[in-house]
Amino acid sequence: MNQDEHTDNPGGGDVASPVSMIEGDRLCAGCAYNLRGQTIEKEPHYGLYIAKCPECGTPAALQEYPLLGRWPGRIRVFVALSYVLACLFALFMTFMILMGFTAATSETADDSLANTIAERWAVHVNEEEALGNDPMQGMPLFSQPRRDDAGQLVPFVWNYVDREWWRSVRGEGNYFTRVSAVTKGMKGLVAIFSAAFFVGGCVWIVLLISARRPAAFVVILIPAAFVLLFVWSDTFENNGMNGWNTASGIAQDEIFSAAAAVVLSLWVVFGGLGIVFGRPLARLGVRALLPPTLRGSLAELWFTDNKPLPTGTRAPRTMQPEARKVRSS
Repeated sequence: MNQDEHTDNPGGGDVASPVSMIEGDRLCAGCAYNLRGQTIEKEPHYGLYIAKCPECGTPAALQEYPLLGRWPGRIRVFVALSYVLACLFALFMTFMILMGFTAATSETADDSLANTIAERWAVHVNEEEALGNDPMQGMPLFSQPRRDDAGQLVPFVWNYVDREWWRSVRGEGNYFTRVSAVTKGMKGLVAIFSAAFFVGGCVWIVLLISARRPAAFVVILIPAAFVLLFVWSDTFENNGMNGWNTASGIAQDEIFSAAAAVVLSLWVVFGGLGIVFGRPLARLGVRALLPPTLRGSLAELWFTDNKPLPTGTRAPRTMQPEARKVRSS
């Protein structure tokens, strides 16, 4: 019996015959290489179906794995829920980071306004007390306003100020002037925030590994929308003790919405840039840090953007040449 007869009759000789290929994910027992797409052969001596690992040569018996009952479905549900919870947690953390950056920005930029409020309040109090009036009536008892040796109130940003008085004398002001003041007061924070937001956009586009860029951009707008909702609420308008607050606290409340506008603008711009360049940078990192045999689990970074896999990369969706021959025969 010649070799061709062995090939045509897989059970009758000592030459293995290709019969199919592995359609699903299956790891090599020797090196954990993914055998998907490898040729299935019927071993002639024992009549067993096997596939040899192209990396280490270990034969893999292809009997079905033991049934796990309901556990495969449960595991899939658990993995899906874990991913959803991870995305929700990432949204919450993004919201908290944006709020923290907004608060830090307002604290950095409110010095000038706080000094103005403190100076005008000191003038007002001294003038009223000279007329025999008590402009500090209703001020929290625990507060101790700073005075000089003559008993005059001195400007100090931690002196408590009547918020209603300030609202009556401040005027409406110009919102764009506040935004400009915030931008000038940020100084070096603009570069730091921009870099952090770019990294955040890169993290989001990799976390949403199968999402297109427009969809990912919409996702990063969700925490920004919650920040706007929080800012537009009455939370900061009612901050303080019975209408009283420090000059610094009032200044921070006044400038918070302008700080939020600056921070969210940086988030939209540089977070959007992270969405655009995140996956190319991730692909560059994968190619630099992982050998071709280990890149297959991250092949979605290429597939989502319709990019060809790097040379030598084997992934579940990639059909190997030997598998093509079996399928075409």
